[in-house]
Amino acid sequence: MYRIKTSLFLLFFVLVSFSLLAQNNTNSPYTRFGYGYLNDQAFGGQRAMGGIGYGLKSSEIINPINPASFSNVDSMSFMIDMGISARLGWFSDEDRTVRKFNGNIEYLAMQFPLSKTLGMGLGLKQISSVGYDYGNISGTGQSAVVHTYSGSGGLSEVYGGISYKLFKGFSLGANIGYLFGDLKHGSKVGYYDVENFTDEYIDTLRVNGLDYELGFQYTYPLSKGKQITIGGVFSPKRSVGGKYMESYVQRNISNSVVERKDSTTYNLGLEMPTTIGIGFTYNEMDRLTLGADFTMEAWESATFYGDTDKFRNSNKFSLGGEYIPQYKSRKFLERVRYRFGAKHSNSYVLVNNSGYKEYGVSLGFGLPMNDGRSLLNTSFEFTKVSPESKQLVGEQYFKFTFSYTFNELWFFQRKVQ
Repeated sequence: MYRIKTSLFLLFFVLVSFSLLAQNNTNSPYTRFGYGYLNDQAFGGQRAMGGIGYGLKSSEIINPINPASFSNVDSMSFMIDMGISARLGWFSDEDRTVRKFNGNIEYLAMQFPLSKTLGMGLGLKQISSVGYDYGNISGTGQSAVVHTYSGSGGLSEVYGGISYKLFKGFSLGANIGYLFGDLKHGSKVGYYDVENFTDEYIDTLRVNGLDYELGFQYTYPLSKGKQITIGGVFSPKRSVGGKYMESYVQRNISNSVVERKDSTTYNLGLEMPTTIGIGFTYNEMDRLTLGADFTMEAWESATFYGDTDKFRNSNKFSLGGEYIPQYKSRKFLERVRYRFGAKHSNSYVLVNNSGYKEYGVSLGFGLPMNDGRSLLNTSFEFTKVSPESKQLVGEQYFKFTFSYTFNELWFFQRKVQ
C-alpha cells in the first residue's frame, strides 16, 4: 500500500509540474488561425505506426485514441506512460527558408484494471499548440514601418475514461475530459519616423469546457493465433466556454507607455466539431500487427466566434504496423518491436479561403526493458506540409518522440521477498 501511495503522489507531482512547465512545440505560422495546430493524440508507440489506434488492442501500451481499449490492461498490472518530443522544422516562401527547433513534454497517462472486465485510464495531454514569430518591413529610412507577429499557448485536456468487456471480444468505452488553455496572439507595428513609437496589440482567447467521446472494439478470430479487431469512436459537436481579452499599448522611444486600453468579452460562440473515427488491425499473435484508421472531423458546422465559415472539414488516413521477430527470445534484437507507418490529412483552418495538406511517414522502435513488461518507445516522423496556394508558406519537419511505458505488477503479492 505504501508503494502505491508513494507512486500516486509522484504521478500527481509530475502532472502538476507538466501543466505549469509546458512550452510551445511548434513554430508554424498556420497556428495563428483557429485553435492552432491540432496535436497528434496518439502516444509514442503508436506515432511510429502512423498514429493508428481505433482498432489497436494491446496490454503493453496505453492507447488514448479509443477508450474501449482501456479494458485490455492485464488484470494485475498498472501502466504509466510519459512522452516528450522535439521538432525541427523548415519554413519557406518565395524569398527565403527559415529553420526552427523546439521541444516539449506532450502527455502523461496511466491505465489500470478495476476488475477482470473493467479498465480505467487517466491522463493529461495536449490538444492544440500555438507558436509562431515572424515579421516584415515596409518602406525605407524614416518612413519604415516594422510589423511583427507572435503567438503562444494552446489547449490541454485532463481526461478520465472507463472501458467494459461486455462479452468475449467486444468492449465499450467512454472518455470525459476537461478542456482548458489560453491562445495568445500578438502584433506590433513600429513607426520609425520623427516620433518613433510602437503600437502593440495582444489578444488572448481563454477556452474551457467538457470534452467527451464513446468507443468500441470487437475482435474476431480468423484462425489459430490470427485475429482482426475493428474499432470506432464518436464524439458529438459540443460547445465550449470562451473569454476574449484584448489589450492595446502604445509606447514611445524610451519604451514608456503612452496609451493603454483593455477589454474583455464573454459568450463567444465556440464549438468543437463532431468527430467520427473507424479503423482495424490484423494481428498474428506475438509477431505481426497491421492496421489502418480513418478520421473525419466536421469543422464546417462548428462555430468560431459565432461564425461557421472559418473552417473546413478535415479528413485523416493512417496506416501502420509492428513486427516482433521472436517475442520470447533471449536475444534483445529479436524482442525489439519494429514499427512503421504513413499518414495523410488536410487542414481544418482556412487562410484566404485556402488550406494545406500534410503527408507523413514514420518509423520507430519499442525497446523491451529487463522486467519483460515495460517499453522504451521511440518514433521518428517526417511530415511535409503542402499549401494549396502559392501565396502560403511551405513547411516540412522532422519530429522525434521519446516515451517510456512503465508496466508493473502492482496488484501481485510475491510469495518470496
